[in-house]
Amino acid sequence: MSCAVGLLDAQKVSRLLTALLCVFATMALAEGTARRYRWMVKYEFTPPKGYKKLSITVNGQTPGPTISAHQGDILIIEVTNGLAKENLAIQWHGMRQIGEAMTQRAIRPGNTLRFRFVADRLGKYPYYAHYKMQREAGLYGWIRVLPRGAGSGVPFKGVDKVG
Repeated sequence: MSCAVGLLDAQKVSRLLTALLCVFATMALAEGTARRYRWMVKYEFTPPKGYKKLSITVNGQTPGPTISAHQGDILIIEVTNGLAKENLAIQWHGMRQIGEAMTQRAIRPGNTLRFRFVADRLGKYPYYAHYKMQREAGLYGWIRVLPRGAGSGVPFKGVDKVG
């Protein structure tokens, strides 16, 4: 029996060490700048190509804004659902999320949800509404993660041609 207890304790210690390693690795990456965004998502008429269309906008813009960050920056995005009768959920592809944002509940009309994650991987990643109808109405955009110390340019040849 004591051998089995020792094995369980070893597994717990191993899990604890793994968790601590993840925390320290995240802290090392999190030396970047905190970039804060406040988004109001709502329906607005937008004038594409000469006629008005009902679109979903982020702070009056559709598609949504491109987020530019440097590797290691902390992105804090507060999303307020201004859609009168619809829930809202956003997917952040390529961004490692831990905790509540990973298992996101829908943002109910009038409510705000804060997303917080580290931009730890270089490249260009899409974000978009979980619900296809909202995505097609204009709720999508890009997150661009540049190397630390780089300007605001594009770090990879041809990356702007993706989106």
